[in-house]
Amino acid sequence: YNTPQQIQFIVISGRRKSLQVLENLPHTLEHCVTPDSFQKEGVVERLIREIDRREDGLHNGALSASNLATIVVLLDDYDEFYQAVGSDKAVADGLTKLAKRGRDVGIHTIVSGPLPSMGVAYSDPLVAHLKLGRSGFVLRILDVNEQNPIGLRLRAADLGKMPPGRGYIVRNGIGEMLHIGYPGEVEALEKWVSDLQARFKEYTRAMWAAEQGQLEADESSV
Repeated sequence: YNTPQQIQFIVISGRRKSLQVLENLPHTLEHCVTPDSFQKEGVVERLIREIDRREDGLHNGALSASNLATIVVLLDDYDEFYQAVGSDKAVADGLTKLAKRGRDVGIHTIVSGPLPSMGVAYSDPLVAHLKLGRSGFVLRILDVNEQNPIGLRLRAADLGKMPPGRGYIVRNGIGEMLHIGYPGEVEALEKWVSDLQARFKEYTRAMWAAEQGQLEADESSV
């Protein structure tokens, strides 16, 4: 298991609050209960500052890539997120920076949704950049063209052999079949989070670099 100092999550739920159970995971850096809280609670600004901080630190040698925590931005129901706040300039600018520069500084993005037929403009920088990478998971494939946003080569005959949960993991356009497991109901997920809390109870919960620096300063002054 990776510690909260090795991997951290920014979790953004859709209207269904689908990822709320992850809020108490010690690795969760931020949890946005609704799409608009990504902007209203200042998460997008903190994310932009962290990207800039990492770029500057890696450029001038103050930071080492091997010592940076991996940050994963999880966007569930991206169609709902886009329709709610996609036109907000601060959000659009933040997602553009995340799409173009995040991966180079250890900040990665996972977008969930029925791409491309989910009402998101093809000019959306995040979706456009993710498609260019041609990497991800393709699940619940109903049509080889409409439900295949990263251009995986499929035969129509293969779709009839895919039960629920069957799909592909795609890396740079090359697909490998997989079958996902269902994690269980909310109670099972809550127990999993509770188990991880117990496992990492001796570790500091995930926090932004500025907060971590302030905490260390406070501790050293005691």
